[in-house]
Amino acid sequence: MLILFSFCNTLKKTNYYLDKGLSHLAILDTDSKKVFFVNLPKLNYTGITGLADDDKYYYAVTQSSNNPALLKLRKTDLSIVLCKKIIKVHDPHSILIKDSGIYLASTGTNTIEVYNKNNFKHTKTHWYHPLTDQKKDEIHLNSVFLHKGNIWASCFGKKSGKTWRDARDGYLINTMDNSKEYNLSHPHSARSYNNILYYCESTSGKIYKNNDVLKRKKKAYIRGLDVRRNLLVYG
Repeated sequence: MLILFSFCNTLKKTNYYLDKGLSHLAILDTDSKKVFFVNLPKLNYTGITGLADDDKYYYAVTQSSNNPALLKLRKTDLSIVLCKKIIKVHDPHSILIKDSGIYLASTGTNTIEVYNKNNFKHTKTHWYHPLTDQKKDEIHLNSVFLHKGNIWASCFGKKSGKTWRDARDGYLINTMDNSKEYNLSHPHSARSYNNILYYCESTSGKIYKNNDVLKRKKKAYIRGLDVRRNLLVYG
């Protein structure tokens, strides 16, 4: 089996990936245990924080505070079809493909911005968190996903102290009516499969299926989750 995955939060000052001619997008061959790095344009970023796909293409967004880039790669050979710096987004995270739109979590503005997946033009702001001013990251919005026909997101919630380590009141939120589910510490990578919610509680190392703990990895910060048929893939 081949798994496409990304790296995020790499230290820019070390230039580790650039110096070695590597990228932040790679393929894992689970049979040989080998990793193959995907050729990407040279851009000023510290990782890739969002991956999604449709029938023909993969879509990725670079991790950058200013002027992040969206990338479109052909599934057949992972060649770059389109690469474009985008506006309206600060510190992007998860991507959701819905119809002709790319719904992108703009963590630094607490909003979900929408782009046309054919030309990467900004079309609208889908949602903003009602308890924020859209000027700085206040609730650490990250994953965006579709559940029972509605667009949902995961958030850390407000910090009780100075750092995100002090955020312990996270949740999943329905962007249609702002209703919340669960009480979580650092939720990440939420998604819906067969109308069942799967998500990571990163600080506890737990993966949930609705209210039930499906798996726990002690002393690990679980982040990155995919559910396909009988497989659960996580980072």
